[in-house]
Amino acid sequence: MPKLKPEQDPLAQLRDIHLPDAVSSWPPAPGWWILTIMAIALLAVGLYKLSQWIRSNRYRRQAIKQLAELEQYGANKTEYLQRLNQLLKQTALIGYSKGGYSKSQISNLHASKISATETNATQAKATATHVAGLSGQQWLTFLDRSGNTNDFSQGVGKVLLTGPYSPNAAAVNIAELQTLARQWIKHHDRLLHLTI
Repeated sequence: MPKLKPEQDPLAQLRDIHLPDAVSSWPPAPGWWILTIMAIALLAVGLYKLSQWIRSNRYRRQAIKQLAELEQYGANKTEYLQRLNQLLKQTALIGYSKGGYSKSQISNLHASKISATETNATQAKATATHVAGLSGQQWLTFLDRSGNTNDFSQGVGKVLLTGPYSPNAAAVNIAELQTLARQWIKHHDRLLHLTI
C-alpha cells in the first residue's frame, strides 16, 4: 500500500475525542430532595421527642438534688425521715400528675369514673389525688410497685412507716435510705397500673 502524505491521510485529519462536560451535582435529582426532606423531618421529630423527654424528667433531676440536700438532717433522724417521706410524696405527685395513664387505668384507681369526654388534665388530677391519699402500708406498696422493688415494704424503707413519727429512730441507716430513694426517683414507673 502506498504511503499517503499527511494531508491526504483521512485518519490524520480526525480530531481527538471530544469529552462531554462534567456532570453537575446541582440541582440534585428528585430522589435526593425527597431523602433530604425525610431526613430533616426525622431529625425534627427526634429533637422534639428528646426535648419532651428532658422536660418530662426534669422533676426527677430536681428531686435528686433535693435528696442530696437531705443529708444535712442526718443527725436528727426523725426530721430526716419526715423530709424524705415528704420528698418522695412530692416526687410521686409531680410524676403522676403529668398523666400518661389510659382511661381504664385511671378508673382502676377507684378515685372517680372518667367519661370518654374528660381530658388528660382530669385524668392526671385523678391520679394525683389517688397518690396524695396514699399513706401507711399502701404508700409503701405504691413505692414498691412503682419502683419495681420490695425494699420499701420489706426492707430498709419500712422505717418510713413509723420512723417519721417515732422519737427513737436511731437505728435508721441513712446511707441505705438515700440509695433506695435515689433509685426510686430515677427509675419509678410513671405508667404503673395503680390498683392498690
